[in-house]
Amino acid sequence: MALRGKGAKALSARGKIEVREVAPWDEPGLTRAERVIAFCEDLPITAGKLAGSQMELREWQREFIRDVYAVDDAGNRPVRTAVLSMGRKNGKTQLAAALALCHLLGPEAEPRGEVYSCALTRDQAAKLYAEMAAILQFHPELDDRCNVVRFTKQIEVLSGDGMGSIYTALSADAGSKLGLSPSFVVYDELGSAPNRALFDAMDTASGARDNPLMMVISTQAADDHAVMSELVDYGIRCQDGDIVDPSFHLTLYAAPQDADPWEPDTWLLANPAIGDFRSLEDVQRQAGQARLVPSKEAAFRNLILNQRVSSVSRFIHKAEWNANGGKPDLARLEGRQCFAGLDLGATRDLTAFVMVFPDEQGG
Repeated sequence: MALRGKGAKALSARGKIEVREVAPWDEPGLTRAERVIAFCEDLPITAGKLAGSQMELREWQREFIRDVYAVDDAGNRPVRTAVLSMGRKNGKTQLAAALALCHLLGPEAEPRGEVYSCALTRDQAAKLYAEMAAILQFHPELDDRCNVVRFTKQIEVLSGDGMGSIYTALSADAGSKLGLSPSFVVYDELGSAPNRALFDAMDTASGARDNPLMMVISTQAADDHAVMSELVDYGIRCQDGDIVDPSFHLTLYAAPQDADPWEPDTWLLANPAIGDFRSLEDVQRQAGQARLVPSKEAAFRNLILNQRVSSVSRFIHKAEWNANGGKPDLARLEGRQCFAGLDLGATRDLTAFVMVFPDEQGG
């Protein structure tokens, strides 16, 4: 087949492709989640010493897939928004690429679907596209069904499941995202997004689809006001039973705020792949530096321990601030000497009004 547009690849460049009669994910008797797992594990590893061998999902990855792709009595997937949050370098790009391909041309594909990956910058968006393109390059059977357009970072499905579907890599620093109708969206590192514009545009665009899915795979944001923090907090309330929402799922790997950040057991809580494909030695090195260099501690806590910790140095540690909170007894303060201070936020900053009552002993 001829090239289709600038940067497109020729279809079937390898010659005749052997096509299996039944793909592993089409075997009878599989649940919906099992089909997704079978598809992912049929895909190749694209880099390193295991390049070319098949992907083998870990149990924590399978558990996430089982939770997200579980079905109700009618056979429908209730989950519409799924969040997976953990420390950096735990294989999120490979998992995101596999699931995006699953919705593009695998068992979760639909005719003329629209699959999008979202990221903060063009370079970051290109990484997930590059992983998907590399997977296809190592998988001739799937590659033969696609047209990969490198110039626009798009993948078109020309035959089979998902025929007419298209994948596009999007970034928050690009233009308008209006007019899209996504069937599947994976947002990479939403915790780093400076605003919620791209997330909201994609989250509200899927109303015409019967069973859309928005997936976020990211470390936590640094502060409570970020959209990633809103999603995590909402998911925790669902887990605690405060909110009943079967359309939302959260899997969170994070170290508690009061945990010892220098203990290896703490690292494991936020890094499910540690000692496997997440280097233990690298975490040890970063922990050692953060312990000796105070300016690195916040980044270590946020990016490695997946704690909601701002990289800005604090005058009072968040845990100490929260521990000293409480509702004051206003009756005891009546008639007392008071000093007040007001700090007005100019743009996105908070406005704070603080009143200090010296204790009655003069301390």
